[in-house]
Amino acid sequence: MVLASPNLAIPDFPGTGVSNPGVSHTINVAGSGIADIEFIEVTFSAADHTFAGDLSITLTSPSGTVANPLVSQLAEPHGCPGDVCTAYSGWVFGSARHLGEAADGNWKLTVRDEGPSDTGTFQSWQIKFFGR
Repeated sequence: MVLASPNLAIPDFPGTGVSNPGVSHTINVAGSGIADIEFIEVTFSAADHTFAGDLSITLTSPSGTVANPLVSQLAEPHGCPGDVCTAYSGWVFGSARHLGEAADGNWKLTVRDEGPSDTGTFQSWQIKFFGR
């Protein structure tokens, strides 16, 4: 289990037709002893973001290539009942997308704000691997 606290401002939605690279943070995993991932848990916090439904969150593994990275879509933009979203405060996401990969290497979490007028901070994230 590796924990990071990047505390990076999440750039607000730049507008329709404009690319939004978002903000990313990388955790280097070394000596995990896991050569065959079965499942990954990512704990994520951006508790101060004023509308969590605007956020897109992806996890990119060390495997793959620049042209064809292996990516898990952990969250995508969505509406919330009554326009009130639960903040991402210690939110746990799970992924089996990286089944069979090794855990060691650089894992990147990217957060994009895909809706206008709301801002916040990519406060922290943690990655935990299950496998052998």
